[in-house]
Amino acid sequence: MIEKRREPRVQADFAVEVSGRSASGQLFSQTAHVADISNSGALLRGIEHEPRCGDVIQVRFGDKAARFRVIWTLASGSPQRVVKVAVHLLEGQTYPWPDEIQRRLCPPSA
Repeated sequence: MIEKRREPRVQADFAVEVSGRSASGQLFSQTAHVADISNSGALLRGIEHEPRCGDVIQVRFGDKAARFRVIWTLASGSPQRVVKVAVHLLEGQTYPWPDEIQRRLCPPSA
């Protein structure tokens, strides 16, 4: 399968707070982890409440938060139901982890 990404993605592993509405309509707020990041999106993992594609969720990192649109979801099928969620930053929002992107995309030279 050939991927057609517009920008590079880099691996990451840091905790964020995610809130939104699950596919069943329940409001949720929980800690999740960022698995990879780009300049306009991220892959979140460990979400217990699966949102629907197209939904808008809020992601908070430290004292910064932004709204993202859910692009796709993937449930593990296990009883613990670990969900991966790909998200894209909404227009007009400011990325909540600019320092993390800079550090991973442009590491300091030795």
